[in-house]
Amino acid sequence: MKKIVLRLLLLLPLVSQATCVVVIRNDKEIIVGQDSRRIIVNDKGIETGFKDDYCKIREVNGFYYTLVGANDQLQIEVANSVKDSKSVEEFAFRFSQELGLRYEIYLEELLKKSTENYNKWFPGTYPLVSEIAIFKVENSKPTLFVSTFNIANKSPGSNKVVIDIKGNVILKVLGYNQEYYYMPAEERSQLRSLANTEPYKFIEKVISLAKEKYPNRVGGEIYYFTLSDDKKKWLPKEPKS
Repeated sequence: MKKIVLRLLLLLPLVSQATCVVVIRNDKEIIVGQDSRRIIVNDKGIETGFKDDYCKIREVNGFYYTLVGANDQLQIEVANSVKDSKSVEEFAFRFSQELGLRYEIYLEELLKKSTENYNKWFPGTYPLVSEIAIFKVENSKPTLFVSTFNIANKSPGSNKVVIDIKGNVILKVLGYNQEYYYMPAEERSQLRSLANTEPYKFIEKVISLAKEKYPNRVGGEIYYFTLSDDKKKWLPKEPKS
């Protein structure tokens, strides 16, 4: 049954990783900012439009995550399969390992269906498949893991996905992050200091840079999600979808 469900998921329209998500962890809370645009791509690799007011943060059994990357429909089934984890660390590692295995199957199917789309979506020799931030406030301690998935060998029958899982992450910009990570060092350092003193302002500036550079890929309203020991909060409101 699992193989049948997975194959159905592989045939669903793909969603490109056109987004910008910023995650900040401090001693008291985790703050996430996201744009709200979702680019829809059909199974032939053709963009059919976009959807704004889209929520990119998901929760299962008290664990939160936001995924940026290929075929993000897979995340729901995978998250549900490991929701019985006893800690956020266990959830992060089980989620990442299971998702990596699913990606290898997904990539093999994609390569069989369309080599052109495979190479278009995953160019280069060590392409990024997806990134995921996983977080929770556990025992009054905000905890953030970030996993990245890359293809190590782009050839039929050997689509090896390499997973890099990092814990104790303080700050991560996922998706369209070049405008932040590749800005001049002094300028980036000045901007980075805002993450400690004015985190919402920092998030707004980083996502706005991506929106200005990639107006057809990153867009819609910026939403902020804060998770602390005793509450969760959306600003200005929770996205509809």
